[in-house]
Amino acid sequence: MISTKKSGEVSVGTTAHSRHNRVPDPVISELSTKQRDLRLRRQNTQIEEKRSDLKKERNVILHQIRKQVNERRNKELEEKVESINNANDDHAMFKAVKLLNQKQYENPKVEDNSGKLVINPNDVLTIVAEYFKSKFQNVSIENIDAFQGPPKALDKPITAGEVGKSLDRLKNSRASGQDGISAELLKYGTKALDEQLAIIFNDTFEKHQDPNINVGELIAIPKPGKPKGPPKNLRPITLLNTIRKALSIITLHRIGPQVEKYLSPSQSGFRPHRSGKFLGRPITTLPSVLNKDLSRLPTGELRLKTNEDLDHLRSIAQDTTVERAHHENPRSSRGAQVGGLGRGRR
Repeated sequence: MISTKKSGEVSVGTTAHSRHNRVPDPVISELSTKQRDLRLRRQNTQIEEKRSDLKKERNVILHQIRKQVNERRNKELEEKVESINNANDDHAMFKAVKLLNQKQYENPKVEDNSGKLVINPNDVLTIVAEYFKSKFQNVSIENIDAFQGPPKALDKPITAGEVGKSLDRLKNSRASGQDGISAELLKYGTKALDEQLAIIFNDTFEKHQDPNINVGELIAIPKPGKPKGPPKNLRPITLLNTIRKALSIITLHRIGPQVEKYLSPSQSGFRPHRSGKFLGRPITTLPSVLNKDLSRLPTGELRLKTNEDLDHLRSIAQDTTVERAHHENPRSSRGAQVGGLGRGRR
């Protein structure tokens, strides 16, 4: 027994016990305390007849606990069903059904470099953060300073109207970042709030004061159907500060007309009034074609998903099939697309 415990501590480590009760129920807590006392009394009793009576009494309490748990679950289910019935539009009904089918969040399980399962939350956070940092941050590129040149005011200061329009575009019911400010709090505020935020944004540029709003919280969600353990099977989601989202919308609105001049007419993603249905040519992801004869694939388009895909593509760029595919489709553009790939494959 001792050797088994030591082996477990070496392989997966130890962590403090935590209770997973979502909301403490006073009735269930009281019954649980009673059944625990009866169990201890039965273990310390040598008289068989008394042990039998204590067991029967404890079984009655356990039955009451199960009944209380079932009643609590049924009550929660009835509340969710009632919210669906009271929904006055399709959007509200969809949200209610999503809430009804929502699964409880499970902390990700990851493995370290030696293949051992890590269960300590702090160690899991470190491993996941380092993994995605290596994927999405290029350390070979020099960081650009937030501000350059002497401090000065913007030629076109940010107005309260711009702030108000950006806040109106924020989506409700979204998780907040480290600032803890929800979109609804800013979105439904008074006009005075828009004016104060405009002053803060303008002072940031005029005085070169870094507001420190670029920090986000990384949430790793296990990909469905993937084995648990490897960090690559986690889907990263970054929770950004709401103030940063508002400033990003203002920036996008200002540079939008100029950026449109440089975008390809075939690009539909992340553009206003465009969607995936406007894509005239199908998309093929890189992993499905890396080991295939590219010369046999019809004309199409290839979308790279990560820097790792791009590096892999560069390593095979000298292959004659890639060269032939490139010459067959001269419309191929700067590294984001490669001609001669993937019609009919998704």
